[in-house]
Amino acid sequence: MQQVYFKNKNMTEQELAKLKFEKENLEKKLNAINQSISDAVVETEDDMMKRLQFEGILKFNYLIDMLPIDENIEVDETCQAFRVGSSISREQLNSISEFGINPYEQLTSVISNEFAQSAAKCITKKLAEQPPFIIDTVDDYKNILKYCSTRKYIITNAAIGSALQDTLEYVSVEIKTINNASGLMYNVGKLKDAEIYVDPYMRWDDTRIYVFDEPFANFYLKPLDKIITVSENTFAPRIEAYIMYGKINDVKSETFVISNDIASKLI
Repeated sequence: MQQVYFKNKNMTEQELAKLKFEKENLEKKLNAINQSISDAVVETEDDMMKRLQFEGILKFNYLIDMLPIDENIEVDETCQAFRVGSSISREQLNSISEFGINPYEQLTSVISNEFAQSAAKCITKKLAEQPPFIIDTVDDYKNILKYCSTRKYIITNAAIGSALQDTLEYVSVEIKTINNASGLMYNVGKLKDAEIYVDPYMRWDDTRIYVFDEPFANFYLKPLDKIITVSENTFAPRIEAYIMYGKINDVKSETFVISNDIASKLI
């Protein structure tokens, strides 16, 4: 065993090991303090808000890329404006922060998700303006499937979407990750050449099938200059961080409704 020599003749090997251990702990604490100081210097509260708003826009863009939209449609601040707020007060935000959670990070994520849901609802609302054709025989249903397979886009509910996946014309495709919490319509494959989208907000017994060829809407999310509280002194305050602009053009589409009798045989 290697001989250990001490400058202090009264110090034992155990005492030296203890001092080394305490030194290492002090160095870790010092590094943590320096990191906290560095973080505080690098990102101010305003910088943090801008970063979170930017991250919210990235999430919004990712979500609406799952929708049948046309990015070539120009959207600016002269288009229809949509406002969405989170029903929460600043006192509640402060309470959340006590648990080590950044409340504004959660807030911007939720609000951007709400805007994406609003964009999806605008698309189906526009399609629902067309008067429906009632499909009440099996032969009519088969003919409609053939017709739908020649179009480019299909939007329907989960029940009919599942039935379409059982047809010979169905083609499976690589599906983007479905975030059920987002509540967005999602692509489940193709009916020959037509992309099939399922709208989770359509009821199970809502057997409408929307078909169209060209995307007719686009949306743009703009961050507000700062996150604001609306109606703070009321029983229903809300926090706003963005404003969405959308342009929804006219669309050539058809709507088919599968009768309950036919639907019961498919589901």
